[in-house]
Amino acid sequence: MIMATVTLAAIKIGGILLGVSKYEVILIAGTVTALYSATSGLWGVVVTDLLLFIVAMTGSLRLLLCGQQPGWGD
Repeated sequence: MIMATVTLAAIKIGGILLGVSKYEVILIAGTVTALYSATSGLWGVVVTDLLLFIVAMTGSLRLLLCGQQPGWGD
């Protein structure tokens, strides 16, 4: 379900900004993903996932701290 949402977002962005069809967007995104995975291997994918995890957790913790401030959510 998550990949469908990401693919739909890529199709919309590609269609609006680049003016390409949905099939071209899927083909380009799939090719880039396959090339990245093939050249970097499993280690590159793991490092990328770790980096994205750190970014997501940092944002979540920052939002948690900002949400505790007076005036938020009143």
